[in-house]
Amino acid sequence: MVKGQASAMQSSANFLKAVPLLSPLSDEQRAALSNVMEPLTFKDGEYIVNMGQKADAMYFIKSGEVAVHQGDDKGDLSRLSQGKYFGESCLEEGGAAQVRKANIVAVGNVSVLKLAADEFNNIIGDLKTLVEQNFKKTVMAAVTIDGTKLLGSMTPDLQDIFLSKLVEKTFQPGETIIEEAKENATFYIIKSGSVKVVQVDKGKGTPREIASLVEGQYFGERALLKGEPANAAIKVKDGAALTVYSCDRDTFTEYLGPLQAIIDTAIAKREAAANEPEKPHFKISSYGASWASALSAASSSSSTNRRRSPTRSSACARPRSSPPSSNRTCSTRRGSWR
Repeated sequence: MVKGQASAMQSSANFLKAVPLLSPLSDEQRAALSNVMEPLTFKDGEYIVNMGQKADAMYFIKSGEVAVHQGDDKGDLSRLSQGKYFGESCLEEGGAAQVRKANIVAVGNVSVLKLAADEFNNIIGDLKTLVEQNFKKTVMAAVTIDGTKLLGSMTPDLQDIFLSKLVEKTFQPGETIIEEAKENATFYIIKSGSVKVVQVDKGKGTPREIASLVEGQYFGERALLKGEPANAAIKVKDGAALTVYSCDRDTFTEYLGPLQAIIDTAIAKREAAANEPEKPHFKISSYGASWASALSAASSSSSTNRRRSPTRSSACARPRSSPPSSNRTCSTRRGSWR
């Protein structure tokens, strides 16, 4: 029995050595982590993590594949396989307040190692910075401008420099980040939380909410590029604080300069839509699409909207153990407002 446990721990330690996130650790540190990890297995369709649950542990996939999704009608956001990990947000500063932003579901038989955040911090407290950097890169890697990946125009070295210059900031519910008709010199990418885009109706003289932005979306670039006052206000939605990554004008110009033409096109689409008569309130329509595309879709026929809706993948189509209904309401989608 003891011999079997020792063999299992050695196997876990060897597996962790191949995980890029843990490569800076010594063999002794990896062995210490393997001693406190809990091995778990899941059958096809079982939920490993439910969206909305408290994030108190991270998971390393030893074998098999998992699907990441936010509701049965949303389609898979991504797939993760052997050697990948998820749930690292629990290791960040203030991780105790984090909640799961997506469901993680087994695709076939899956074996994982569960590492509680408390155990990790007790053994490897100084690796938190590395984890936070990786989490920042994960968020930023999904940001698109009119269909083009934000980081796609940069070499890996430039990506690391750009990410290091991003400053994390927190705003409280109801707080105004950008005021309409005022100067703005900062570019923002939403890490967690949501904001509403509010613009004064020129005809009625009253404010109206024209969009809502969530994790992975961005705003503030219009004023930086055009040197003009903001044409809409950005306010934190009630109910939860907002955390963003931000950079100043010089950093934005230096590292995102190659995307100038793409950004100009996205701005032109959005401004044309914003100048039309009052639109009904909407949320961004699809993961990975700009909000400007969603505005355009809102004025099209309902059949066009159906054609643009995300198609549910075969993995999401198979029967699954259903998580609580509240876990199916999150809408982490991609879009933009400047």
